[in-house]
Amino acid sequence: MAHYFSGRKRVGESFVITISDRRKVSCAIFKRWIEKPGYECCCGLSSDFKITKTFGLSEKESSMLESTIGGSIGKEGIAQLKSEIKDTSGREVEWTFTKAEEMAYRCEPPRCGCKEIRIFQLIYEYDLVGYRRGGWIFRNDYWDIEWGPETLREETSSYSSMADTTKYDPRCKECGEEHSPEYDGRISFDLGPLCLLVPYKMNQQGLTMSIGKFGLQFGINDYERVFSGLSNRGLTIEFASELIDKPLLFLSGLGPAGRLEGNARFYSDLVAGRESKSAPRFGADVYSIRDISQTDPQKA
Repeated sequence: MAHYFSGRKRVGESFVITISDRRKVSCAIFKRWIEKPGYECCCGLSSDFKITKTFGLSEKESSMLESTIGGSIGKEGIAQLKSEIKDTSGREVEWTFTKAEEMAYRCEPPRCGCKEIRIFQLIYEYDLVGYRRGGWIFRNDYWDIEWGPETLREETSSYSSMADTTKYDPRCKECGEEHSPEYDGRISFDLGPLCLLVPYKMNQQGLTMSIGKFGLQFGINDYERVFSGLSNRGLTIEFASELIDKPLLFLSGLGPAGRLEGNARFYSDLVAGRESKSAPRFGADVYSIRDISQTDPQKA
């Protein structure tokens, strides 16, 4: 599971593996979200898009792994490196070039509004430096940089999205202006391979989340308990997968039909969000779910 975060995060501690008595490699692991091409359609005009899904290494980096790195440490060294990365990060690396998959999609916006989908992909970055002991000009007890630093960037199958739909767009010339619902902020909704950053409003009576053009409303019996949950470990919420745009289901590999369950918590970083907010936990005895897909979130 992967909640969205900003910046570049270190994964575990840096390590060094010994290839031979004269060669070794250092590795530092990081992860971050990078923005991918999204899509937007406005003012009632449908638009056609192609969504591309990639995984593993790029063709260029795959070639670098085989030539520069593999040429220095060999297949056994790469296998040793992968094993240590797995022990450090807790995940298998996918260091192969994978051909991209595409999906055609038609974006349908509100008549007078706008639908904007921003897409992010979780990647792992491996900063590698190769060292050689001694050589032509150094003493036998001195380790010198032989190659690098080189960075391998591995794309994963985890995606995140900001999918926002407004009922009014200023670019629509023949539509009357509608007031903003003034959401309180965003909730990070982790569904495993897909994380949604959705607008929300919350008061003593209930919590409303806007997922694209749909809304989910949760009744609240214990506000303090719910608020505390969303501010810390998060709460578990279940809803129909039909509420999510098909391109996001395609990218993440989630099924096109059925129920999805995920962990929801308030999103914040160094700038976004309110410092006092974290994440509440909704148990079955705390909330009820009502599908308000045809209801204006402002009136929920």
